[in-house]
Amino acid sequence: MSVDRSLSPLFSPASLAHVGASERGTYPAEIFQNLLEWKGRLYPVHPSRSEIFSVPAYPSVSALPEVPELALVTVARQRVIPVVEECIACGVKAVVIISAGFAEADDYGRSLQRRLKELSSRIRIIGPNCAGLADVKNSFFMTRLFAKPRRGGVSFVSSSGALMMALFGSFAGRGIGLRYLASLGNQVDVCMEEVMDYYLDDPETTVLTAFIEGVGSGDSFVRLLQKAGRKRIPLVAVKSGRSELGSRIAATHTASLASSGRVFEAVFRQYGAILVDSPAQMLDVALLADTIGPPAGGRIGVISQSGGAASLTADLFSRYDCFSLPPIPESLELRLRRIEGIPDYARLLNPLDARGDAMRGEKIASLITAMGEGGSWDLLMLLFAKNPNREVEVQTVRGILAVRKQMKLPIVVVWIGEGDGGPDASQAFSMLKDSGIPLFHDPQPAVTALAALLRWSQMHKDRENCA
Repeated sequence: MSVDRSLSPLFSPASLAHVGASERGTYPAEIFQNLLEWKGRLYPVHPSRSEIFSVPAYPSVSALPEVPELALVTVARQRVIPVVEECIACGVKAVVIISAGFAEADDYGRSLQRRLKELSSRIRIIGPNCAGLADVKNSFFMTRLFAKPRRGGVSFVSSSGALMMALFGSFAGRGIGLRYLASLGNQVDVCMEEVMDYYLDDPETTVLTAFIEGVGSGDSFVRLLQKAGRKRIPLVAVKSGRSELGSRIAATHTASLASSGRVFEAVFRQYGAILVDSPAQMLDVALLADTIGPPAGGRIGVISQSGGAASLTADLFSRYDCFSLPPIPESLELRLRRIEGIPDYARLLNPLDARGDAMRGEKIASLITAMGEGGSWDLLMLLFAKNPNREVEVQTVRGILAVRKQMKLPIVVVWIGEGDGGPDASQAFSMLKDSGIPLFHDPQPAVTALAALLRWSQMHKDRENCA
């Protein structure tokens, strides 16, 4: 029997059987409750329950009123093989196996995984030992949710299930909109490269992000990087197992084959993908790519409310040869001098030390307009160092938003100081995130992420010019 190798039944099924659904247990109950938001046909399968959370339940897959496209499996590992065999017999196209205890565990688990590998020639399998997946646009959350994600264009795939679930909240907290998410676990069948390729074919995916412990095929992975480059979709990845100890830990975690860290670094450089060192850096680059895209060039105009922040940020930009901080033209300096609050006792430089008054409340709109119109910048960075939880800072953000609607120049905000309630408590911060303006709380990660994205863009432009 030929098997449809498409991943559509996994990410966009019309019907789903949850084998092992329950009103108790972390994965059996929480995932099923999350699936209740989905508009597809959902069938809980339980040997002794007549309903699960008021949804009629069935004793087996073969007892369902229709053959589901996809089955989700959350049963003990010794029951997984019979469930998958029943799904094959009924004509189910794909299964996602949350259950753990396979090749990452012991000899018995390895024998079970070998049998799953044999069965994968007759059905598509994600897992085992994974945390599920999500189609955020269509509210298809076949995983646990620590925080509800925003909808957007960033797709994420992870070898680690716990990391994927933890990053739900991090993506949302940074104002990053998500399209797809997937945790692959032991990759007995569907592998990292396949899922990333599926994302690249999705017209609504604008940024591809990944946490990689290992890949199935080096050749396939290279072709994937080439495809991402042709489509000009930034691919931003964290790779674990780049040291000898990290590689051994990756193998015990998901039974993955972790390739050499040096090989990965060389391949990413050669094909113009972005390899970062941490999930936080991945989020930084993804935030910029999703909200403003790669800057047209490296000419940066910086407006700062703090002289110390201005000096620090100038040092950070000077570390990268892709950036320049052009001096403020004389005509612009004359215009800036007429703005209330700009100090009149020193030469105005870039970064512009505008002090407090000119960057407080809606007066900031005049300052941003003047800088945007009077200089040859590719991007404006606004630096603040103060408590954001005051009402006047809501007015400050309103001034930023008003100008941003009228100018094409991208804006990045760095706001040092979170106040008593933390970054999520500030109305000003929420307004920035909701409007799609990238927000950082330290200039160093902002500059580092900008450099990574600019270099990515310049590399692909150079290759196009040489073609």
